[in-house]
Amino acid sequence: MISIVDDTYDSYGTTKELTKDTDVIQKWDIKEIDRLPDYMKISYKALLDLYEDYEKEMSSNGKSHLVYYAK
Repeated sequence: MISIVDDTYDSYGTTKELTKDTDVIQKWDIKEIDRLPDYMKISYKALLDLYEDYEKEMSSNGKSHLVYYAK
């Protein structure tokens, strides 16, 4: 996931798109996805899904609060 985000910033995104992407990631809200270009929506959704999976996995150990700090 880090590589995908990094490559997007290094090679694919325009300054305007990357500013939106940064803002959307900081808000960490699926409702913000429509602000992104189509190609960024895929990686943003994957990022949110990944952390949702982490949260589910950590909750079985009573440590789901740790995901908050990772975000």
